[in-house]
Amino acid sequence: MSAFPTFRTTKQGEKVVFGTVRQVHPGNVKVSVEGARGGLERVKVLSLGKPFMVNGVEHVYGYLREATAAPATRPWSVAVAPLSRPTEATAAPATRPWSVAVAPLSRPTD
Repeated sequence: MSAFPTFRTTKQGEKVVFGTVRQVHPGNVKVSVEGARGGLERVKVLSLGKPFMVNGVEHVYGYLREATAAPATRPWSVAVAPLSRPTEATAAPATRPWSVAVAPLSRPTD
């Protein structure tokens, strides 16, 4: 076991700090940097993941960025909603048994 936590990459491609629960905590943490540059690097851990066991020792991921509830999106978007099947009175052409309406959403207010 390393005296300092190390960097890892999650399945989502995010760079995180990996170490024991005692090594990784919110705030400034010294991290062992492996590879050509080596040494130690000080990073700011903003949040911790759920603890998990590795060889009988409790470990945790320390996240370097704030977690976001949803990915960044445009300030407005377009909703696509299928319409119900047409009745005989409003029947669409025979080639389309149903149709789709596209309606713009309103812009968010600040």
